Amino acid sequence: MNVTPQRLVLASASPRRLDLLAQIGLCPDAVDPAELDETPLAGETPAHHAARLAEGKAALVAGRHPG
Repeated sequence: MNVTPQRLVLASASPRRLDLLAQIGLCPDAVDPAELDETPLAGETPAHHAARLAEGKAALVAGRHPG
């Protein structure tokens, strides 16, 4: 059975996020900040705002890191 190794790409320029990953023993294969407008939409809940940003950043960065 062939298993494709997982790659971890951090879509943030935050040194704190990199440090948090290191604290749990993870080292990203790449750090590639996603340029995304993080302004909340009118009436957007914090949960929806966080989910929208996470999905948007993942989509932007995934296109630059196939596989």
